[in-house]
Amino acid sequence: MPEEKIPTEAAFKTFETQAEFDAAVQPLIDAAVSAKTAEFADWIPPEQHKNAMLEQFRMKAALMAGLPAELANRLTGDTEEAIQKDAEMLAGFTKLHQTPAFRAETPELSGVEKSFYEKNPNLKPRKENA
Repeated sequence: MPEEKIPTEAAFKTFETQAEFDAAVQPLIDAAVSAKTAEFADWIPPEQHKNAMLEQFRMKAALMAGLPAELANRLTGDTEEAIQKDAEMLAGFTKLHQTPAFRAETPELSGVEKSFYEKNPNLKPRKENA
């Protein structure tokens, strides 16, 4: 049974900032991702891998553009940039055609509202309806 080597205090580095920590950890993360990618690359067909990547790009682009996740599969493009442009275009279109919030034309309270506020004197009507 091999003896386990216990690291000494000199082997540990303290980080003063988050940026230092991120810079030290990023190579480890990249190596782990590369190892997993290589592991799965052997049994995932290249076309399926490409489709999975495009699906991730679509979801990311939709969420970054403020679109619902349900619209992610509607985005088109063969590259991340093309998908992002399509998401921005679709988001711009939907923002132009949003229905404005309802505003009452008359500042008077309806009969139901008057009755409600009479029964609840501790509540005050909103200023737009007062």
